[in-house]
Amino acid sequence: RLYLEADLNVSKMYKMYVNLCLLESTQAVGIHVYRDIFNNDFNLSFYTPKKDLCDLCEEYKVLQKVGSEICESKTEKYEEHCLKKSIMRIERDSDSNIDDPKIGVLCFDLENVFALPKCNVGSAFYKRKLTAYNMTGHLTVNSKKTVYCAIWNEALVGRSGNDIA
Repeated sequence: RLYLEADLNVSKMYKMYVNLCLLESTQAVGIHVYRDIFNNDFNLSFYTPKKDLCDLCEEYKVLQKVGSEICESKTEKYEEHCLKKSIMRIERDSDSNIDDPKIGVLCFDLENVFALPKCNVGSAFYKRKLTAYNMTGHLTVNSKKTVYCAIWNEALVGRSGNDIA
C-alpha cells in the first residue's frame, strides 16, 4: 500500500485533477468515475504511519484483535521477541549510565521520510517529488546525552543500511 499526504482527500485530488485538465485542455471525467477509479484501481491510502512498527508485533496484535486462534509456535516466537526487546532496553539503559568518559553509547534511528515540496498547490501533486530523509543519533557519555541530526535527500544517497553506513 502506498500512502498519500495526510492533508489530501479524494475531493481535493479531484479538484486538482479538474484544474490540470483545464490547463491541458482535456476533458475531465466526473467525480463518480474519478472516485470509482481511485477506490478500485489503486492501493492508496491517506493515512500516514505514525512510527515504524515491528512486523512480528503487529502481526501478533492483528491475530489477537480478530480473535484468530494463534498457534503455539507463533506465541513462543512473539514472547521470545518481547523478551529480547526488554533485555536490549535494559542493556542500553545500563550502558548509558556507565560513568566513564572513554565509553559512549550511540543509538540512532532513521526517522521521518518527507516528500518535498509539501504544498497544497494542485499542479505540484502530480509532479515527481523529492524524498528527504531524517536520521537522529543520541550519543550518551557519562550520562550526558548529545543529539545529532542528519538530513539528506535521495539525490545524494538512499536509505539502505549500506547507504547510511
